[in-house]
Amino acid sequence: MSFLDEVAERCDGIPRKQVKEVYDAIVRVVHRGLRKERRAKLPELGIFNLRYRPARKAGVKDDPFHKGQKMKIKAKEASNKVTFRPIKDLKDYVKEKVEVKKPKSE
Repeated sequence: MSFLDEVAERCDGIPRKQVKEVYDAIVRVVHRGLRKERRAKLPELGIFNLRYRPARKAGVKDDPFHKGQKMKIKAKEASNKVTFRPIKDLKDYVKEKVEVKKPKSE
């Protein structure tokens, strides 16, 4: 069962099409918040933030895994990275209610 189907079922039979419209609107609001304010808050879940990563020059540095050897570092362009910070209630829920187990190997 897809995410949208499950939401539609839990909302007393609201048509999937309406659920998709609401979901698309939420995604657009998050995109707009990230573009204009560099953050978007989802109540009861957490906050999406954009973090700036400066450009990195190419170079050579010591290899931490092979003593006495050097390794090449590729240059990287400046970029934005999306981060998500869950709210305390969500962290507490996961800590108390979600079973700790090793993920299945792919």
